[in-house]
Amino acid sequence: ESVWWVFSELHKKELAYRGTRVSLFCPRCSTSLSNFEIAMGNSYVDREDPAVFVKFPVAGEEKTFFLAWTTTPWTLPANTGLAVNPDMGYVKVKIQETGDVLIFAESRAEEVLKEWGGLEAGVAKVLVLGRMKGTELVGMKYEPVFTFVNPGEGAFRVVPGAHVTADDGTGIVHTAPAYGEEDLQMGREHGLPILHMVDEEGKMFPVCGKFAGLPIKTADAPITQD
Repeated sequence: ESVWWVFSELHKKELAYRGTRVSLFCPRCSTSLSNFEIAMGNSYVDREDPAVFVKFPVAGEEKTFFLAWTTTPWTLPANTGLAVNPDMGYVKVKIQETGDVLIFAESRAEEVLKEWGGLEAGVAKVLVLGRMKGTELVGMKYEPVFTFVNPGEGAFRVVPGAHVTADDGTGIVHTAPAYGEEDLQMGREHGLPILHMVDEEGKMFPVCGKFAGLPIKTADAPITQD
């Protein structure tokens, strides 16, 4: 009764609203979980997740890609943005062997370009086309890797994210606002559409083509392969 009274008062003061939040969720029970339930003893199990590098084509530039990184491939169909650190240094290089032009954080060059000997390999293997700050990439548009649904206006562009680091990955982070608190916060701040592609049993929506009906972690491998 007390709780309902409090909620009534919030409603009268127009402090209650309908919105979207990210919640811990149990696909077996199809219910959300509280932080308390997750914090109870022996709730966590160590496991390995895939780390995937993804090329997002830069709009209007032939064979030019933002090289992003994710440990949740199953969220790629819900991608609506890419995040860069506005203060980080980025580099644009051409891989002579393939003709691909890649954009990523310069401090990650040794890892990203190890197959070709890094930035110091010379123009025979890697040609540096330019260097820029993350702020110069903000606002640029790209083509999505999956187009199962049309998310509407505002999708598929680069946004600033102070949480983006160069500790691993590429310094460019795939962003799916429906999955992850930081992603949702960035989506709200920058007007990225929220694209939901998973049902309450943790399975990919029927619209997801050959991934339809797959549990999200089972979908990791075929989405990565695709």
